[in-house]
Amino acid sequence: MRTLLLTGAIGLVGSRLLQRLAEDGFKRRALVCGDVELPPEDHRRPRWLGRPRDAAFGDGGFDVVVHLAGVFRTEDEDAIRSTNLGGTRILVAAVPEHTRGARLVMSSTRETSTTQTQRGRSADPTRPSLETEACSPTAMYGASKVAAEQLLRGSGLTQAAPRLPFVHGEGAGHLASLQRARSHRGGGAH
Repeated sequence: MRTLLLTGAIGLVGSRLLQRLAEDGFKRRALVCGDVELPPEDHRRPRWLGRPRDAAFGDGGFDVVVHLAGVFRTEDEDAIRSTNLGGTRILVAAVPEHTRGARLVMSSTRETSTTQTQRGRSADPTRPSLETEACSPTAMYGASKVAAEQLLRGSGLTQAAPRLPFVHGEGAGHLASLQRARSHRGGGAH
């Protein structure tokens, strides 16, 4: 049976991935912040950021580590940096020590590939970014993900950092704010 360690298991993507992994027969461990409920077959580990990596990894033995934990909806740039880059740094150091041969997959963002304003909007929204363009986001979220990608690439681990586009789904905070904005302008739901 394949064993997977997941960070960000209570987030929009992570909660759905955890369910899908169960359906696909993975043995799962989730690193979560605080006392949250997970299905009984999922093994929960305590908050991992800022703790010694041994506490988070326990007995190790993972085939894959999927790193979805991240902070982005805050003005607290220190929290963004310490979670997105610091959390990746902890995993990059712990994977070879506790899970020899494991793959590390970190979710990144499309916001790494464009110059972003402080509010996260593309500096040139009239065209898509090109892969040949340098990554130079000015907003901390994109910048922290660029730094985490660089750390991961230089780690020597078997790794990947897919850049997820804007993620939609039930429970996504941005959907409620879009509906409020639409109602405020006098538009109705279609």
